[in-house]
Amino acid sequence: MADDRGLSFGRRALLAYEEISANLGNVLEQLDTHELSEIEDYREPLSVRARKEVTVFLSWGGPSDGFKVYLMMKE
Repeated sequence: MADDRGLSFGRRALLAYEEISANLGNVLEQLDTHELSEIEDYREPLSVRARKEVTVFLSWGGPSDGFKVYLMMKE
């Protein structure tokens, strides 16, 4: 997927959903004639990571400002 950081969160989420849905549909169609292990589009996840997000607000109201800190959890 192309660099989509300039898009809104909602748009990025929708694009990810559409990509995953299309991939799943493709896998389901292929299951009619192939075993799951034979389908290239089917993959186990490479990893699963948990992260904690901390938002620090420096001001409120109007356009507020601040920053977010992401903490990666131990695997």
